[in-house]
Amino acid sequence: MKKHVILVCTVLLMSFAYGQQHYWKEMESFHEQVGTILHPVETGNLRPVKEKSGELLSGSEHWQASVIPADCNYPAIKTDLDDLVKICRELNEAVRLKRGNAEIKKRAIQLHNKFHQILAAAGGR
Repeated sequence: MKKHVILVCTVLLMSFAYGQQHYWKEMESFHEQVGTILHPVETGNLRPVKEKSGELLSGSEHWQASVIPADCNYPAIKTDLDDLVKICRELNEAVRLKRGNAEIKKRAIQLHNKFHQILAAAGGR
C-alpha cells in the first residue's frame, strides 16, 4: 500500500511540474536549433554552427518578432531577446568572416548560455 501511495504522489508531482512549464512556439523552435547547431560545439564540433549560423540568426529574429505569451513574459524579456539576436549576429559575422575557431566557440557558448537564461526566466521546458 505504501508503494502505491508513493507512486501516486510521484505522478501528481510530475504532472504539477509539467503544468508549470510554458509553451511558446518560437522559443521551442529556437530550442530545437540550439540542440542541433550549438550542442555539438560542446564536444568540439564546430561544423554545424559554421554551416548554420545564419539559420540561428533568422530563428532568433523570428522569435524576437513573435508575440510574447502572457505566461512567458517577464520584465526583461524584450531586452534579453534583443541581446540574443545581437549575439546571433556577432556569431554569424564571425563565421562569415572566417574568424578563428576559438572566437566562434566563445560566441556559440555565449549564445547557448543566453538562450538558457531566457528559457529559465520564461518558464520554458
